[in-house]
Amino acid sequence: PVLYGLEESSKYKIQYMIYGCLSPEDEVMLSYNYVVFDYLKEKYGNKWEKLIKKDAFGYKQWKKRK
Repeated sequence: PVLYGLEESSKYKIQYMIYGCLSPEDEVMLSYNYVVFDYLKEKYGNKWEKLIKKDAFGYKQWKKRK
């Protein structure tokens, strides 16, 4: 996987990961990202949501379940 960060990602202590052909199963990534989204929501409120990539895996589903 290739790691890259956005300017704001260091503020929130996260990194985006781009996987090539070998990515974890969708269910694993979805579960992990839900934990990360819940953490960000609890720690930073709604501020981080303005900066997240809207195509972050599972973000739209996470928003719908809230």
